[in-house]
Amino acid sequence: MLFFRCIASKYVITSVDAIYKRNFRFADSYLAIMHAQVKYTIYSPMTFEFETLPDEIILQVCSYLCSSDVLYSFFDLNTRINTTIEGYYRYVNLLGSSYKAFHYVVSYVLPRIGSSVRSFVLNGNWKSVLPETISTILYGTQFVEMVPNLERLILKWFTCEQLSMFLDNLRGLSQLYVIDLVFLKGQSTNDLLAKILRANGDQIKIITFDSDCIYLDVPEKNEFSIYPNIEELIINIYAGLDEILYKFLPMIPNVRVLHINDGPLSIFTNFAETCQNIAPLVHLVDFQLTSAQRFYWTLDKILDILILMPSLKKLAIFVKTTDYRLVKGNSFQASLPSSITELHLSIRYYDHENDNTYFDMDEIMASWVDYYPIICLPYKSNDEVLLFTIPSHVRTLKIPGYLDFTQANASCSNFQHIEHISIAELPSLAQLYNIIQHFRYLKALVINTSTNPETCIFDSIIYQLRANYFISIF
Repeated sequence: MLFFRCIASKYVITSVDAIYKRNFRFADSYLAIMHAQVKYTIYSPMTFEFETLPDEIILQVCSYLCSSDVLYSFFDLNTRINTTIEGYYRYVNLLGSSYKAFHYVVSYVLPRIGSSVRSFVLNGNWKSVLPETISTILYGTQFVEMVPNLERLILKWFTCEQLSMFLDNLRGLSQLYVIDLVFLKGQSTNDLLAKILRANGDQIKIITFDSDCIYLDVPEKNEFSIYPNIEELIINIYAGLDEILYKFLPMIPNVRVLHINDGPLSIFTNFAETCQNIAPLVHLVDFQLTSAQRFYWTLDKILDILILMPSLKKLAIFVKTTDYRLVKGNSFQASLPSSITELHLSIRYYDHENDNTYFDMDEIMASWVDYYPIICLPYKSNDEVLLFTIPSHVRTLKIPGYLDFTQANASCSNFQHIEHISIAELPSLAQLYNIIQHFRYLKALVINTSTNPETCIFDSIIYQLRANYFISIF
């Protein structure tokens, strides 16, 4: 058995078994050293001090532990170890830690390394189960005082009410410029988005909502509803495009990157006229529109929006359409502004005008040869097709289970950006394998099993998707 002796003023650790008493996962450090393929010749009963190992070996051990376990196991053993693990002070993520480690890190370690913390992950679900002393540190004004140099804050599984209360205390962090929201839940209020955009005294420049966050209402338009601080925004909005364009875009005049996932409303009253009455977003260079609505987009409406973006370089469009021009590469490319140098598409095309005629997929694919590589996947009906530019830059994909990926060059590398898939109308377990084998980088999978009892057997699927953090079956 490999023996360590870690000498510190407070801890003396003489074996892997003793290390287990402080952190049961720390015994994996033995495996870490073996995997690092660093060979030591050890003659029993010789022992050696853990802190005499090279920094590279200690950090290799740390790579097998989560952030909180590293801080729990190694912090304050001695000055040299503290220096070695300084990188873990900068990016603190307490997800997945045991209660004992969590309590120790929050109450003892964080107050001592707070000035070094640059990125912090905070879970809203913790608040209901933590003692008041710990909850006050993480969710009250003490948090701001503890991490004065924080640059990025990741907020996961907050309710809208929790988030609103937390933002009330988020003031005075001069270095904080990024807020990432993951799985925001609950009922949105009219003022919540405005409060997010004004967080930390109007100093936030980048705000992102992941695809699992709820849709937010557009803030009321008034003399205070201008947010010049926002430069990058990825957001889910519960509004029609008229309202987004007329009310929301003028609120963020300096935005450079804008990704909009519009909600279940789509009212296009006087759409072209609305666009003409809006000041252009002269700084915008990256625009993405994801529309999961039942509304069918046309090329004309997309071009109306692009008029507002004279400096646009990167365009991503993920929509449904009945307009053949959107899937015909030569006509679509010819219509785009010359400033656009990068294009990403995911378009579900319905050929409803020719219900009894199978449209020519070869013609569609040939029209893109001179512009971008694409994949066309036919639906089970003869009048529908799903078109991707590849490699696909979609992060969230909603597809029917009967899509035939075998008919296209659906290499895994073409879908490496896709992290979340929702599959509806899954006909069989075999078809599920046919789909997911092309998506090696999944983090979330949602499956509608339809009424087929065969698709209720998912033990082997979960084994195949062991890297996923979320699987939902309904």
